[in-house]
Amino acid sequence: MSAIRTDAAACISTFRSLASRTEGNYQAGDSPSIDHIALEDEYGRFRVWAGNLGAQQRGHSSLDYRLRDSPLLSSNVLKLLRELEINLKEALLVVTGARLPYDQQVSSEDVSDDDDVSVDSSGDDDESDEERPRTELEQRMSDVVDIIDNLYKLSIRIRSPTLQSRSLKAAAYRPKDAETGVDVYSQYSIHDKRHVEELVAAARKASIASDESGPDWLVERLSRAITKRRQQFQYWRKHRDKLANEREPVGSTIAPPERHAAPLLQIPDDQDTPLGVSFNGIHASASDKAPRTILSGTEVTAHDRTLDDAVDSKSVTSVATTAKDLTGNGIDLPPPPKGADGERDFECPYCFVICPARYGRERSWKTHILQDLQPYVCTYEHCSESEQLFRSRREWLEHESSTHRRLWRCPGHHEAVYSSKAALKNHLDQQHTQDLTEQQKEYATLTAETSAIDCRSHCAICHVDTAAVDNFPSHLANHLERIAAFALPRDAEGSVDE
Repeated sequence: MSAIRTDAAACISTFRSLASRTEGNYQAGDSPSIDHIALEDEYGRFRVWAGNLGAQQRGHSSLDYRLRDSPLLSSNVLKLLRELEINLKEALLVVTGARLPYDQQVSSEDVSDDDDVSVDSSGDDDESDEERPRTELEQRMSDVVDIIDNLYKLSIRIRSPTLQSRSLKAAAYRPKDAETGVDVYSQYSIHDKRHVEELVAAARKASIASDESGPDWLVERLSRAITKRRQQFQYWRKHRDKLANEREPVGSTIAPPERHAAPLLQIPDDQDTPLGVSFNGIHASASDKAPRTILSGTEVTAHDRTLDDAVDSKSVTSVATTAKDLTGNGIDLPPPPKGADGERDFECPYCFVICPARYGRERSWKTHILQDLQPYVCTYEHCSESEQLFRSRREWLEHESSTHRRLWRCPGHHEAVYSSKAALKNHLDQQHTQDLTEQQKEYATLTAETSAIDCRSHCAICHVDTAAVDNFPSHLANHLERIAAFALPRDAEGSVDE
């Protein structure tokens, strides 16, 4: 599941080789086969695109991970990357002298025919000929610009909020028993609810809570979240197995792509950028004949770890592994897989993303599993995002504070705190008519937003008195993590729920 990473690395490697060659010609004062400055500009644009989206990263920061449940976008990114690599490699062959450019491979007969008609055809096409690339290298450079333009267009869709939400495909994944036709996860939901009820009851008993009964809405929400996680893990495995069946076997020879490849998946969106330009004497590529499509096939090159180590390490934070219960203990999570020796990259047996070697270390591994689990849910009863699973404690706490504890404080009266912007505006109209202009009142309502601390007197799960807890957010997070861990596969090498 790291095809985008390897293809992006291949493009960067070829970019470097081509730039090195053109730089030598540029410094020697030779007639430039490709404008070195323009090539460096496109190389820079591509690195910015790859860096912003994590195209060369591993783990949860990788573009492969972000698009694992968006096959259309993933397919189009791969096709663009592979066409970019093809154009760069073909240009490199010409620049290094490995072959003649297509525009110099025209036969003398073709040249003679062109001479015969040159007078007749020169009248109307002079203007269009000036705008048309005259050499293969000009065409290749034009294609490189177009491809990177389209990668930037796709980045807008990739960053769309719809991709940040929980996978709808995973939520819709409802396998049925082959013999009975019964929905498998409807049966698991019963089991999950019973488990949460027992766990919550035991927690309340252990905390000597005055009231061991609990709100049914919370048990229901927590049990539904477990079932969703089961679906997500099973869907990831199913998706990985599908990709594994579609991939070429390791070590197999990948045939070079044909120029007349069958039409491939077209990039959605209204694209006003010209995607291909033909010119006399040069064979038309696939992109010259149809909307931008990508030729299949690429070479996997060694991954440059420098950028990966600089960026991906930031995702490993201590926040996700410090939640403690009343006795000061964290939750027990499965150890790293056998292949995670801290020296080599490995595949996570839960999300099936290729993880950096350092994820095999205990602390980083626990962080990774918790991100896979998305263990946090809103613990307030009335919430429009009650079904949302949060993968980090920061996101979860930010949601609860900004959604359920949002307040507006009067800048002139510290004790005047209101639960809505309208209430603050009403206060300003009544109490600050003389000292504030309308513009100042409007500005005050925009800047007065704050959030209150969590003042709940008892933990919603174990009913312990929050005054007796040193760090209530960590205490609550520990409950959520412990409950969520029930969704993890019992066998890391097998499928979920087996």
